[in-house]
Amino acid sequence: MACVALLLPTLLILIVQRCYTRIAKYSATQGLLDGVVIVIASFSVIVVFKIFVSNGIDVETIAIASISSILAISRRVSTNVILLVSVLVGVVF
Repeated sequence: MACVALLLPTLLILIVQRCYTRIAKYSATQGLLDGVVIVIASFSVIVVFKIFVSNGIDVETIAIASISSILAISRRVSTNVILLVSVLVGVVF
């Protein structure tokens, strides 16, 4: 079961990518993807807000979130590195 759980997302990505290459040139596809990006961004804001409310808003949390956001927007540091450092700072402090 674990192997199936590991293989299914990869196969799904390959199927979606194959279909996407066929329809990528249409403007409706770009409009749809722009809408999906907006929905994902708004859900991310809602999830972050709920995490802040459930854990309590303090100076360290705001500092971690602010610095992480600035680094992610600048794209100078990998998102994985930002997550790892944020976890370490959260655990230490």
